[in-house]
Amino acid sequence: MHKLERIINKIKLRYYNPNSWNHALTVLKLDYPEEFSENLEFVALKQLDLTLEHNLFRFLLQGYENALVLKQLRGAEFNIENHKLFITLDTLTFEVQTAEELFILKEIFVEGVYNFNLQHDMEDYLLIDIGMNVSYASCYFAKVKQIPQIIYFEPFTPTYNQGKVNIALNDLDGKIDARNYGLGGCNEVLSVPYAPEFRGQVGIQGTDYIRSNITESAIEKIYIKNAFEPLLAIVNDFSSKRFIMKIDCEGAEYNLIERIPLKMLERCDLIMMEWHEKGPKPIEQWLQENGFTNMSFYPYSKRAGMIYAIKS
Repeated sequence: MHKLERIINKIKLRYYNPNSWNHALTVLKLDYPEEFSENLEFVALKQLDLTLEHNLFRFLLQGYENALVLKQLRGAEFNIENHKLFITLDTLTFEVQTAEELFILKEIFVEGVYNFNLQHDMEDYLLIDIGMNVSYASCYFAKVKQIPQIIYFEPFTPTYNQGKVNIALNDLDGKIDARNYGLGGCNEVLSVPYAPEFRGQVGIQGTDYIRSNITESAIEKIYIKNAFEPLLAIVNDFSSKRFIMKIDCEGAEYNLIERIPLKMLERCDLIMMEWHEKGPKPIEQWLQENGFTNMSFYPYSKRAGMIYAIKS
């Protein structure tokens, strides 16, 4: 990019809405000057081998760096069908709708946040996914890690419905049991703010944990069940299984853990849990009291961190 063109693009950024398509494109022109070719109708992203119509897929421009990492390190393939963006990674295909989802895919497929190995064969396990989001992790567990049965819980209906889309795309309906309610410390019905572009960060506190600028929001009614009875029913229905738990429920984890049946914990070999704002100490203590050894990441963060716990 010529120096004059770069100066012009920097000036443009002062006038574009930071959440606009033109702003996102101009930022990328500055960061990746050799990546684009453009005319009045289309923008070609050379490294992703994609051609976008103007004003479509703003989220891909905003999440371009993560998309590029997925392409370069994991051979991700992107394609557009019927004005929808799809990504194929290994044997999995997902519809992508937000920049946040590109970040989540990078966490799973590049950073390996769920790339565990256990002493038993995978067919011995059932995985409980509390806070499924759009089912990227559940599909990864089912197809990549070869876990034969997964039960997930997701209280936000729009998020749940998109999760079902991704399950169907990968022919995993028979392995993944999707339940459209959340688990917590008690039975309750809540009406909370919901932000579609940051749905992975929305929980019982609504949008309180979101630090980015929210451009679209709505009120969603969600159903939360006392975790004890649904989880105890799973223990009784799958009496020969051991358990893996993924818990990412945006702040509900502190009340939730006290409702997990001891019978489930006795047969649970691995817990992967994200904590939010109250810190890891209460969770670490609970894990130790129930026979787990844990590794805690970002323990001094004021926002969130990750804990991985295995049976001692």
